[in-house]
Amino acid sequence: MEATTTQQPSPSGTIAATAASSSTPVPAVQSSAPTTFSAAAPSPALSANPSQPAAAKPAPSKPPVSRPKPSSEPSPVKADVSRIMGMEGFEGWGMGSGRLLYTNNAGKTWEVTTPDGIGAKDRLIAADFQNTFLGFAYYLTDAKQPKLLATHRMQDGAGLPAGWETAALPTVEAWETARDVTTHSSFGLSYSDASYVPLTSSPALGQMNKSLYRTDDRGKSWTRVGDIASGISGYPTGITFRVPNEGWITATYHGQESFPLFRNKDGGKTWTVQHVDIPDEFKNGYADTLTPVFDQESNNHGLFIAQFVQDGTKTYIPYESRDSGDTWLPIKHRLTDVQASPVYHFDNLITGRAISTDGKTIYIMDTYNKEDWHKLIPVIALKGASQFFLRMDGYGCVLLNGHTKITRDGGKTWTDPA
Repeated sequence: MEATTTQQPSPSGTIAATAASSSTPVPAVQSSAPTTFSAAAPSPALSANPSQPAAAKPAPSKPPVSRPKPSSEPSPVKADVSRIMGMEGFEGWGMGSGRLLYTNNAGKTWEVTTPDGIGAKDRLIAADFQNTFLGFAYYLTDAKQPKLLATHRMQDGAGLPAGWETAALPTVEAWETARDVTTHSSFGLSYSDASYVPLTSSPALGQMNKSLYRTDDRGKSWTRVGDIASGISGYPTGITFRVPNEGWITATYHGQESFPLFRNKDGGKTWTVQHVDIPDEFKNGYADTLTPVFDQESNNHGLFIAQFVQDGTKTYIPYESRDSGDTWLPIKHRLTDVQASPVYHFDNLITGRAISTDGKTIYIMDTYNKEDWHKLIPVIALKGASQFFLRMDGYGCVLLNGHTKITRDGGKTWTDPA
């Protein structure tokens, strides 16, 4: 069969042509603990030089799926970016206008990327990337009986891009391939570790369907774990697994009888509400929870954010665990007048970041030192941010009205990408 050549962005920021038949793609291996929130923030353990992202460790060779490759090359577009993911130095992924986008200049320009095995009319419904290799994009095929496809980027033995591997989830219910289905992702640490994706339908008569899928070979094939609607109340906000068979799902739930934190210890089959103490002053309101993140230095240390709503006021309280998620205790330091998650978030070194509602103050917390939030005043207002991250070396990015701005001094000054 004649070799097909596709254009793929290389880690150095250039566009490198790779022949599909001349190299054997292998999945990327992530060396740090996964974060499920997607993943706009790169790991602080990466290279301090934004132009020199750390190379991913190659994993054992795996063959690509036999799906047709797109004939079109990535092309520059001038489109607002609604979400950024996996920013690693100057490289990163984005979503905008229903397309998967790639940047190699910190968001100054974006190119449309059509993964191998994805048709021109297939519709992107979601994407989650932790870095330029670790992550999945999800598409619904353009067909009378659509399929739900999961695709992820591959790399060769030298750590260079080697196309995309695409596989269909073995869906069984019609709602799982409806246009309004939503997804989240939890990534495994290595090729042999499981990754999970829950599917959620739109509400119908107050009910939502929920199912869970799992891959044990980094997306080459998927299995259906089962229907999880009976164990999960509310609308899921994310999923994370501390170890391959122990995880949590968080949710938005406007009932007072339970705190929406659901735990699993059998690989996603059964889910139960985990008891968490609610501060007395919020027991007449309700709480929404956001996905736990576990420390890349020790997966016994974790943290999640609870948003309490009472009398129209939102209060954000971090909950911390130091016993592998068995108990969660509220941190006394709270924030109220801040922009919601994912602007307010904790990274996988358990360092908190937030921006005030008016955009005039940045808040930073170091949970290792058990310190309160301290303030930083940026030279421009960051009001209306939709995503935000800061690395420990001072490099960071914020998404404002579909455009990125970067900082190299820890958030004090912000400029357009050069």
